[in-house]
Amino acid sequence: MSFRVLVVDDDILNLDLINLRLQAHGFESECVETGQEGLERGLSGGFDAVLLDLRLPDLDGTEVLAGLRRKLPHLPVIVMTAHGSPIVRSQVLALGATTYMLKPVRRQELIDALEAALGKRAP
Repeated sequence: MSFRVLVVDDDILNLDLINLRLQAHGFESECVETGQEGLERGLSGGFDAVLLDLRLPDLDGTEVLAGLRRKLPHLPVIVMTAHGSPIVRSQVLALGATTYMLKPVRRQELIDALEAALGKRAP
């Protein structure tokens, strides 16, 4: 069984890199570049987890997170940001983020975080 992951990030290079990393580890992924797209796609269902950047061109990542939490409270959402702080970390975890990670995220950290969020362990 392959897990489906929605990746929401406005940086095309990040999207490409994350997509390649996920595919290399057997995940299926769909990438979107705006918060509105992320919210709409996330709410449409069919995803096992979401990787979410906080700085997006339209909606703030916290707005996307809050919207996902209202309708899909058990969907794992991993927040990744290059603009983090202890305050931001506390805010997103209080909003229901599963995990908070600072960019750049190393490949194995990303996979470990996803597997933990999904309850999946590598063999």
